[in-house]
Amino acid sequence: MHRRLSALRSTVAATLLAQTVVAAAADDPPAGDGAWMVELKAGRIRPSLEEYGQFYGDEETGHLAVAFGYRFLPWFELDAETQYLNDNGVGQLPSTGGPGAPVEYTLVPVHVFAKFRLERDTNALFVPYLGIGVARASYRQEIELQGEREGTTDIGPSVRAGVEILMNRLDPTGNTDPLKRTYLFIEAQQFEAKVDGIDLGGDALLIGFRFELGGP
Repeated sequence: MHRRLSALRSTVAATLLAQTVVAAAADDPPAGDGAWMVELKAGRIRPSLEEYGQFYGDEETGHLAVAFGYRFLPWFELDAETQYLNDNGVGQLPSTGGPGAPVEYTLVPVHVFAKFRLERDTNALFVPYLGIGVARASYRQEIELQGEREGTTDIGPSVRAGVEILMNRLDPTGNTDPLKRTYLFIEAQQFEAKVDGIDLGGDALLIGFRFELGGP
């Protein structure tokens, strides 16, 4: 996990450096041309919880997310993202260490972040990007015959990096309002969301679609 986090931080630093070089040359986007965006994504997450695999059968689990954002400049936008994780497992008896009652775990992180996109022009096939922000999560753990625990974590750091592939290049004449551009992307994320010193965050790898919408 530490190696993956170090690699992600190195990617963030490298992309920021490259973004600084091209930012001065970027033009502002035309009014109403791809200013708003929505992303739908899914993938796998490796929670930071210790012994997660022991209780839930696997170190990783499914992960869904939806994000909305507004692009102020070709290379800069502000986004908000809601994620959803739900897993079922078996608890552990504290007295014997043997299998206990069934347990259901739900986590709903919310991220707010700035995204920096290395977009040289609106027809670029590949657009690398990074995002830096904060995250906070609501959680619930329900153990059969023992009730449930739920609450909200502290705010923690959130970073991501990925690359977008412009799908419009497959059909350059197919653009119709209000949809301006469509991208396929792959994204790596890492975030912290602690409660009582326990980190409910994790490392995630997702794939999804980005839809850029025109303004009024």
